Amino acid sequence: MLKIISYNVHDWYTADGKHNLDQIVELYRELQPYILCMQEVAGYGLKKFLELTELKYSLKSGGCAIVSNMELLDVSNRSGNGSHPRYITAQILTPDGIPFYVNCLHLDHRVEPNRMKELASIEGNLKPLFEKNAPQIWLGDYNSLTEEDYEKTEWEEIANVRKKNSWESPKTQVTSRMAELGFKDSWKLMKKPLPVSTCRFNTHIDYLFINEPFRKLFELKSILHHASQASDHAPVVGVFEQVTFS
Repeated sequence: MLKIISYNVHDWYTADGKHNLDQIVELYRELQPYILCMQEVAGYGLKKFLELTELKYSLKSGGCAIVSNMELLDVSNRSGNGSHPRYITAQILTPDGIPFYVNCLHLDHRVEPNRMKELASIEGNLKPLFEKNAPQIWLGDYNSLTEEDYEKTEWEEIANVRKKNSWESPKTQVTSRMAELGFKDSWKLMKKPLPVSTCRFNTHIDYLFINEPFRKLFELKSILHHASQASDHAPVVGVFEQVTFS
């Protein structure tokens, strides 16, 4: 089994401002993922986290980090176009040497046009992966919604809360673009197990998106929006089983 987690660790603090590194280490030991993708990772905490968990490999850029006991090769391919979206992409090999690609990202929290620009930049940088139809999983804090995740009254309530707080109205362009790129939301594929929310504002903004080549390589067995309160986000836990070919 391949367990992969996406988790915004909130710069190693809980929602109420308490230092959370020890809690996140405990959560890692409880869940034992093969690959952990984190967002809002302050460097001082990452070093300590790696020491306490004895993880061998890590990649970090722009507050995004991928950590694992599986060897990681950085294939982020950042261009010099002046755009600096927060993401890090790793090539990982299955035990029988088949490469797959894990892209950990954190999109802008303010407005959807910024997120769309960041997504386009990442897509352009990772164009070689699309050209060779590589197995990809894109996971992280997208800060964008999917309207179908909610009942009509829930969607209206989200819009009302955001309006009252002078926030951006709920947007769905980013998740729609992920669908256009050939990605599926793992949570939706597993029939949306409760809870829906992945953050303290009671919305689903953290995703594990997988493309068709990834689905041919790994069968999705389960997905969970974990109830941990160690951060202001919930860990999104995906469990996959490698498909064997006879």
